[in-house]
Amino acid sequence: MTAKSRIPRLKFLRRRIGSKKEDLSDPVAKEAHFRTLVFRIVMASLFFANTALFTILLPFYPVGLAIILGLIAAVVGYVFPPAGFLASIIASLPALAYQTGVPSWWLGILAIFAIAFSIRTFFDAGNTFAPSIGMLAAAMTLTPAYFILIPLMIAVGLFRQKEKLFAPLGVVIMFLIFFIPIHQAEFSSILRASLGEKIQTMRAEEIYGAMNSLAIPIFHQLSINIRPASQSFDLPALSQAFGSAFESSKFFHPYLFLMIDRLIIFFFPVLVTVTLSVSLVIQRFWYWLRDRNSSVAPVVRFSSILTILIGTTIFMLPLIALSPPLRYFTAVNSIVPSEAIAGGNALAALIVSACIVGFLVAMISQLSVKRNSIASTASAVTGKSKELSSALEELFNYVSNVNESSQGISVAEEIAQLGKSNEEVKLTEKNLDTLRPSFMAERLGSFNKVSEEMPRIKASVNRKLGNFYMDKVAKYNTIVGQLTAFGMQGLKKIAEPKQDQISKMGDDLLKAQQTLNEMYFELATKTFDITKGLVETINLEFENIDTTSVEIGKKFLDDRKGEVALDYLINTLTQLDGRFGKLVKSIVQKEDSIARGIINIYSSQMLQVFETLGKAETSSQSYAAIDKLTEALDRSGSIGIAYLTQAMIRFQLIQDGLRTISSELMSHMGELEALNDARAPGFNWGKDTNIIIELETALKAMQRREKLGIDDRMANAEAALKNIEEATKTISQYIVMSELILTYPLFDQVIATKLRSSGAVKPEEMPATSKYAKQLLRLYASRHADSAFDIMANRLQLK
Repeated sequence: MTAKSRIPRLKFLRRRIGSKKEDLSDPVAKEAHFRTLVFRIVMASLFFANTALFTILLPFYPVGLAIILGLIAAVVGYVFPPAGFLASIIASLPALAYQTGVPSWWLGILAIFAIAFSIRTFFDAGNTFAPSIGMLAAAMTLTPAYFILIPLMIAVGLFRQKEKLFAPLGVVIMFLIFFIPIHQAEFSSILRASLGEKIQTMRAEEIYGAMNSLAIPIFHQLSINIRPASQSFDLPALSQAFGSAFESSKFFHPYLFLMIDRLIIFFFPVLVTVTLSVSLVIQRFWYWLRDRNSSVAPVVRFSSILTILIGTTIFMLPLIALSPPLRYFTAVNSIVPSEAIAGGNALAALIVSACIVGFLVAMISQLSVKRNSIASTASAVTGKSKELSSALEELFNYVSNVNESSQGISVAEEIAQLGKSNEEVKLTEKNLDTLRPSFMAERLGSFNKVSEEMPRIKASVNRKLGNFYMDKVAKYNTIVGQLTAFGMQGLKKIAEPKQDQISKMGDDLLKAQQTLNEMYFELATKTFDITKGLVETINLEFENIDTTSVEIGKKFLDDRKGEVALDYLINTLTQLDGRFGKLVKSIVQKEDSIARGIINIYSSQMLQVFETLGKAETSSQSYAAIDKLTEALDRSGSIGIAYLTQAMIRFQLIQDGLRTISSELMSHMGELEALNDARAPGFNWGKDTNIIIELETALKAMQRREKLGIDDRMANAEAALKNIEEATKTISQYIVMSELILTYPLFDQVIATKLRSSGAVKPEEMPATSKYAKQLLRLYASRHADSAFDIMANRLQLK
């Protein structure tokens, strides 16, 4: 046998013997455990009774040893019933053989049946009950309570209804195997009493003939010649006792043939078996009536009494009726006149015993049904309480999450109701063992009502949550609209759900509300950052304002109460918008005007200047500044108070651009001035000394450290813009004069020739435009000392 195949058997043995780790928390399991203990106690008592009765009524062991063997069988049977069953049989066989002289082959048959029953009971310990009762019934034939064996065997069939075949057969076979040797011993005693000493010399055929002349006693107290028990329990004594026991076995075979010839050995087992079978049918008949709603409830409760009475009657009537033809007699119809009164007493005792056994069976059945009902109800209460406790906890957590996620919803009633129900469930679980069955049934009904009520509670909470969610979505969209109007950008509204959509969301509604709370928190965080920056901007750029509401909003934000924080922040923005809203729009308008002016000057004039100077556009510092200004102009959304910080950033960007462009223009102007001065020394080519001063003055004005009003700062920026425009024009003129100075050598000889020939040269006479011709004539005069340019006459002439 492999280890794998041994594992199931080991688990089976642990389950049969009983595991200390058995879970008894379930009342049904606890009841099953209790019944297992009761069954083991009953079986142990039965094994003790069988062993003790057989070894005392059929003496073989000393009385003390007989009791010890009974206790051993009881202890073994308590742990493992099949082993106790075998132990009781093994302990009883020597006594049976010693007192009855039964042949060894009959003991072999008994051993075979005992082993077969043990194997059968190995898979269901309850199967030891019927054979053990059969053994007990055989032992009771030796006592005055013999009449109780028929009601007792019928009761076995009623108790073991699930074993419809095995229980009757088990009790009958085990009864007969032990009864026949004892009955043979009694009949042999009667024969000895009638024949006297001559029986010692009789052969088997003669013994059979003598037996055939006698009536056979069947149903009465058996009485045999008891041989004295062994006084010691050692091997020599055992050998001597068994040796003398088998000397009398010559009576068993004539007796067995006689019972076969008279059909009693067939009639009696069949009668007992039929009695048990009919009793089962009668018992099922009561339940058949009950299942069809017949008014037989009281009858069914005590049907065992009627069943056993009827079954006993079915047994006794054929037994009495067939006694003459089969030539046997019973205690009820005794052939001995002195036993007539005793026969009437036996019949009365049989009826009374049938009623008593039936009543006990009915009481045990009712107690079993009641305990089953209590265990089932307790198990249902336990299972329902566990199920309900888990469901209540889950629903309580759900409602608590709803309450936490939806501040303002009134779910106190639902929370209180769930808390009360949960407390009742916990209290019931704690005191379940002390509760009355009626109260448990009441609790079960109450639990069912709670189970039915829970969906309503959840629906009520979801309905409130749905209305709350719709309100909060609408409020969120309103806040987004307000913040957008205040100038915050990139905000999106939420699609507002309809009522039918809300009703279909179920548990997802809580997730939606939690998501909405996070959106409130994120929006509040963004609003706080903007409001905080706005307050800092106002305090830095304009005036000091109170920040209490912003700080309160921050505290609510730290507690992740985004909606409440937004209320305070929006209130702050509303107040600030009332004070600075128009100023923001004015600032943005002026910024746009200045930025566009810079861009226009750059595109219409400065680019041409840079091209003339041979400067690449992307290498110009002004190009980067213009690119930033162009990006700053590309904005969307409303212009509100929230845009003030961005507006001031734009203004700083404009100032930086003005400074960058001014500095670059002054650099180019300085380079051109130096170049023209070097190429035409002493020539007044049109240098503008004021423009650089004006540019520097504008730059210094934008860089002043003292706080100026926004109007003054805007005026400085506009002034700087005008200076840039003038500077651009001046540079254009510088470039023209630079080109003129460069091309002058081409005109020097032409002017000299004309001057010598006519003594004077007018601009109109020059091969150039009037504007440039005049400058060429002036440049000639600055380089030739014998000539001068007459401004009044507008001509070059010799001195």
